[in-house]
Amino acid sequence: MRLPLDQNRSPIVEALRHHVRRGYQRFHVPGHKGWRKAPPGLRMLSGDAVAAMDLTEVGDLDDLQRPEGVIGEAQALAAAAFGADESFFLVNGVTAGIHASIAACASGGRVLVPRNAHRSVVGALILAGAEPVWVMPEYDSSTGVAGGVAAAEVEARIASGPPVSAGVLVHPTYHGITGDTSEVVQLLHARGVPVIADEAHGAHFYFGRGFPATALACGSDAGIAGCHKTAGAFTQGAVLNVRGRLVDVERLRAWLRVVQTTSPSYILMASIDSARQLMATRGREHLSEALDLAEDARRRISERTAFTCPGDEWTGRPGFRGLDRAKLTVITGGAGLDGRTVARTLQDEHGIMVEFAQPQGILAIVTYADDPAGVRRLVAALEVISRRAPRGNGGIVQPELPRIPAQAMPPRRAFLSRSQWTDLETARGRVAADIVAVYPPGIPVLCPGEIVEDRVVEYVRQSCLGGYHVHGVARCGESGSDENCGGRGYRIMVRVVCDS
Repeated sequence: MRLPLDQNRSPIVEALRHHVRRGYQRFHVPGHKGWRKAPPGLRMLSGDAVAAMDLTEVGDLDDLQRPEGVIGEAQALAAAAFGADESFFLVNGVTAGIHASIAACASGGRVLVPRNAHRSVVGALILAGAEPVWVMPEYDSSTGVAGGVAAAEVEARIASGPPVSAGVLVHPTYHGITGDTSEVVQLLHARGVPVIADEAHGAHFYFGRGFPATALACGSDAGIAGCHKTAGAFTQGAVLNVRGRLVDVERLRAWLRVVQTTSPSYILMASIDSARQLMATRGREHLSEALDLAEDARRRISERTAFTCPGDEWTGRPGFRGLDRAKLTVITGGAGLDGRTVARTLQDEHGIMVEFAQPQGILAIVTYADDPAGVRRLVAALEVISRRAPRGNGGIVQPELPRIPAQAMPPRRAFLSRSQWTDLETARGRVAADIVAVYPPGIPVLCPGEIVEDRVVEYVRQSCLGGYHVHGVARCGESGSDENCGGRGYRIMVRVVCDS
């Protein structure tokens, strides 16, 4: 029901206030965990101080579009901390860095892209008029988790077609997995191709021991670190780090001026700068404590519950070379409990919220801001929930991923074409106008310009029937055949290019 329009209300503020009052124990980003250990420079940002610091480019506050003063100094400090030649503050997340980097390196060209790349990469392909060369990541079907790409698969892809202008890697994945990054970088550098790393979930790698090597350490030319996810900045705060000569920095600056706002939030920029300060001065200590907490939780979960929490057994093979051990992927499906049910129980009965839930399990993120009591609370709650587990897989079956569909037209052309929603079944043979991805594993089954093949239709239908989260489909309330409604009383609709 839509409420009357009342300009005196602040719906988002009201919702946030209600949520905070519930006192949830947080195991999700952002990394500061609701000010539990605020970076020292941000402690002043409380109460009226927030409004007081919401300024614009006046006086000696500098300009993010052309930094020559304090913003330039802050970016220089970030470059030193990250080990980059140059660093650029991003106030609308890693997405802005992805867009600018791909456009600067590969406008109108071909880009090597892992199929599990973030949707912002597809947006960049559309903006840059670039053509994707897809590489399927390695996949662990027993857990429903995708890893990185294998070097052998990349070599096969780049050897079988025209040259690529740039390569994109995910380092690490959402679940903290790193693939064959160093080997892939070497393959692409041998051809003079720059490598762009999506490090949305790996900003903390630069400041602690015991984590996988950073993307820059693996030789990447650009790495976009999501400082808000694990390093303490406010949500949307990120840094684009560049090293080497394969990225045209002046062209990159020009694209950043295109994709970033001309009215950046000084609160966001202050949070990035302060998070950098905290990580550079105290990061090793704080992250060591976080790793100890996470490892202890991993051991206790595996010993005291019917669930599993993978560690070493996940690594040491193609596409699964390293693991961020501060991320706890708890596999519940083998004990007969759907991870989404576990997550709801944690929230409703134990006051704990996790980062992500899927049929096979949950993802809980431990950061520098967590403490022993909070982590013990998570483990204790999982012990309680585990006692209800019926054992067995509980009928949780992940549909088999279809192959990557044929590309009928470039993503940009498909996205800009006139499109329409149509029933999934009648979309067979048509050209997709948008992304369709099933979570887990978050690997798109359709991207703009690809043909809606029979295998895709069946995969999407089975996923909807199994209760998986499917991005890029609409659920129409009209009754329809079982094929069109997935057996759930609604029609499944996808967006396709008109007259395709």
